[in-house]
Amino acid sequence: MSRSGGSFNRFIRRGYPLIFAFVFILHIALALLPPVLMHKGMEKPAGWIYKYYRIMCHQMPQRSWFLFGEQAYYPAVVPEGSGRLSFTEASDFSGSFAEERNFYGTPVMGYKMAICQRDTAIFGAMAVFCLIFSLSGCRIPKPGWLLPCLIGVLPIGADGVTQLLGNAFPAVFPYRESTPLLRTVTGALFGFCLCWYLLPALEESLREE
Repeated sequence: MSRSGGSFNRFIRRGYPLIFAFVFILHIALALLPPVLMHKGMEKPAGWIYKYYRIMCHQMPQRSWFLFGEQAYYPAVVPEGSGRLSFTEASDFSGSFAEERNFYGTPVMGYKMAICQRDTAIFGAMAVFCLIFSLSGCRIPKPGWLLPCLIGVLPIGADGVTQLLGNAFPAVFPYRESTPLLRTVTGALFGFCLCWYLLPALEESLREE
């Protein structure tokens, strides 16, 4: 193997957690770009990015962060007396799920990120763990499968499934809408625990080789 090839392999071997962190941070940064472009009147390039991210996220405006508007988010339901507008009240929008996904925002409301609140938290937490793992010298041991499932999978599953059932079958299950705080916390736990399990496993494999 050439010297340059060996140096590149050593760089990948030592720096892969930082590479992963960079990718996750870049993913969030690019999702922040469409509202900036919309705010500047550059609707066409913003639309391209929105459509790209639509492959991996539902992009429902009620579950997304907004920039450059009156509120940081517009939930489907707001507590009485909160002084906050719901998505329907702020947008006066009524349409199908597919049409909601195509709603990017207005100059008054601001414009939504290209990924939802939960996905933002997931990728942010994944980036955080990658940085912590790198600072530890890749020495954080791999946990058993049960602990990450209890901490990371169970909360996000309970939050998402109960919300889905309440929205899809209101006659059978009580209607329930999650909150930005719950989506952020459960998403962050899931992303952190996912990398907590996978990165030490990858490190063990690399050491064996």
